[in-house]
Amino acid sequence: MAKRIIAGLLSDGRLQLWAVNDSDGSMQTRWKQTIYPDAAWTNWSTFDGRVKDIAAGNLPDGRLQLFAIGVDGMIYSRWKQIIHPDAAWTNWQQMNSGAMNRTFESIGAGNLPDGRLQLFIGDTSGNIWSMWKQTIHPDAAWTNFTNF
Repeated sequence: MAKRIIAGLLSDGRLQLWAVNDSDGSMQTRWKQTIYPDAAWTNWSTFDGRVKDIAAGNLPDGRLQLFAIGVDGMIYSRWKQIIHPDAAWTNWQQMNSGAMNRTFESIGAGNLPDGRLQLFIGDTSGNIWSMWKQTIHPDAAWTNFTNF
């Protein structure tokens, strides 16, 4: 049974969907086969990683970026390596900058009006933290976490 379901836009406008398994945090994914709104979906396939929560957003160049709270309570991210919608994903990378002594349990992402990504994270103490891309360049560094 899925405990978390999210969708993100591939660079060509197709939807990609992820579902997190309630029992072990494993993930499945599927996406629209073509850009047409009534297109069929691919079959479900395994997506690498075990997570408690997941969020998606788009970099200013259109690449999809995923954010996850791992089963260890730490924050991870991966993104499409190039703009092409069928591009490979990077490996998961830890990103707990500025809040290393916290354990997180919920995550959300959104785009600012200038295209930068902003991330919101809830910790196990009920605090909300945020970080965002420092510039509109897709490979820009992230700010440190700030209490929201």
